[in-house]
Amino acid sequence: MTINSSSNAVGFDQTSKGWGLAAETYGEIMKQTNFTRMFAIDCLDLTIPVDAVKSDLLILDIASGSGALSIPAAERVQKHNGRVIATDFAPEMIDFQNREIESLPSAIPIETKIMDGQNLEFPDQTFDFCYSVFGLIFFPNQKKGFTEILRVLKPGGKVGIASWSETTFLSRLIVATMKKIYGDIGMEPPSKPYAMVSLADPVSFENCLRDCGFKNIEITTTVHTLRTNDVPEFARFYKNNPVIEALKLQLPEELRLKFEPTYQEIINESFKSGVVEIEGIAHIAVAQK
Repeated sequence: MTINSSSNAVGFDQTSKGWGLAAETYGEIMKQTNFTRMFAIDCLDLTIPVDAVKSDLLILDIASGSGALSIPAAERVQKHNGRVIATDFAPEMIDFQNREIESLPSAIPIETKIMDGQNLEFPDQTFDFCYSVFGLIFFPNQKKGFTEILRVLKPGGKVGIASWSETTFLSRLIVATMKKIYGDIGMEPPSKPYAMVSLADPVSFENCLRDCGFKNIEITTTVHTLRTNDVPEFARFYKNNPVIEALKLQLPEELRLKFEPTYQEIINESFKSGVVEIEGIAHIAVAQK
């Protein structure tokens, strides 16, 4: 695997429109399950342990989505005069996160900004820590994303980046759906790269960071389970997910019409009991400038 340094052939799951349309559904299911927040907490524990928070830390969360990392990060550094800036290129995601922040019982030291992680609008050497939890994996130009993080980190600063494993449920759902759609017409499904697993190989992930100038790289694999009793809501989350929409747009029209009922059938078959319980596997890279 080589690092993606091209901005050509941008998928729907790599656009602000794609994630903007998914913001409400995505945010609500993550709010109900705390799924991505569990991985975000892992990121924080690997870099800023609760019992070792230094004073006056400035933290950047890139592609912050619904606030899975930025909100607990702000809560963690609040008593130590720390501050968090959360960015996302989808205005709807920032809107959702702002509502979450406003609903908290007390104020936290966080600021949100609409911003593309490939073009960070901050001076060099600004932040003590930078994070991207399942965000940078979708960048059309990942090299630009990595080098921008390196640029805005202070000397000795650290980055934490989370990437899905190829065996995570959505990846398996895509593979199973494509296999059935093409199998029904006696064809092999095309082998296409999916942005969500673009950094799924830990060795390649480490090489990407090293090639962009990071050092002291450590990659930790973590596992968490998403649980919900609302199968229809879970299915709706995947229906509106830009990863799914990006894949559908690549299909010929006659097969595109088959995608939704096929993936719905697979979801129903997978959760006959009415209880959704899926295992998520992620690789968390921590590196230093």
